Amino acid sequence: MDEPTLRKWHRRVGVGIGVLVLLQAVSGLFLSVEWLLGFHARVGALIDASRVPESLKMWDWLFVNVHYGGGSLGAIYHTALALGLIWLVLTGFSINDRVRQRLRRRQEKRVAGP
Repeated sequence: MDEPTLRKWHRRVGVGIGVLVLLQAVSGLFLSVEWLLGFHARVGALIDASRVPESLKMWDWLFVNVHYGGGSLGAIYHTALALGLIWLVLTGFSINDRVRQRLRRRQEKRVAGP
């Protein structure tokens, strides 16, 4: 694949899964903070539901389901997100390598002279 096409697809996939990555990051952050505050014995299991505000229970349910759940659809979502991230990393390395090679050739031409 030529570099302009690779860059175009890298950008499109990045924008497409950027929202999903943000969703995973926000839900994971929320769940981590809840765990650090002592609301969870383990993932999704509230220690003492009576001391947790109702609004927090609703957010907790939402973020646990977004981050870990969803059944078959959730598994497809998590698989697509993981594959998309792997593809972005690999194509990013490839683009970076091509840019570095191009810069190296330019520097060698400058040193060698006209």
